[in-house]
Amino acid sequence: MESIVELGCGIGRHLFALRDIVEHEYPGLRFFGCEVSETGLASGERIAALEPNRGNISFHYFNYLEPDFDFLREFR
Repeated sequence: MESIVELGCGIGRHLFALRDIVEHEYPGLRFFGCEVSETGLASGERIAALEPNRGNISFHYFNYLEPDFDFLREFR
């Protein structure tokens, strides 16, 4: 499975824009937004929930000082 990860995604603006461009050509592609700000994560999740049938985007807390990529184990 392939994925795109954005570190420091904020509310996911770039992930949503990229999904809009490539989701029809790569329907199985997963998008991950990583952010340290709880506000950014919550906002991105709320935006993604507005279109639940679109390309898969999920948001994860990410601490740059202690990076943890466990959520990517099954992806390339």
